Amino acid sequence: MGIFLQPVTSNPAARVAIATVLLLITLDVVVGFTGAAITKTISSSKMRSGLLHKLMELAAVALADIVDGALL
Repeated sequence: MGIFLQPVTSNPAARVAIATVLLLITLDVVVGFTGAAITKTISSSKMRSGLLHKLMELAAVALADIVDGALL
């Protein structure tokens, strides 16, 4: 598994990209949860679905960096 993640962990630009995506995902979840709490519409199924989408988004960024590293 480490050989596949080496392009992500060894590339400073990839680290910045993943850190930025993580920050934006965190902000999106916090803002969404806060909005749902204010309107009293918190739904665990919506949260689970949203978190799955965010996980796939992060996986897409990591995969794009792995493919980019393989092509160089």
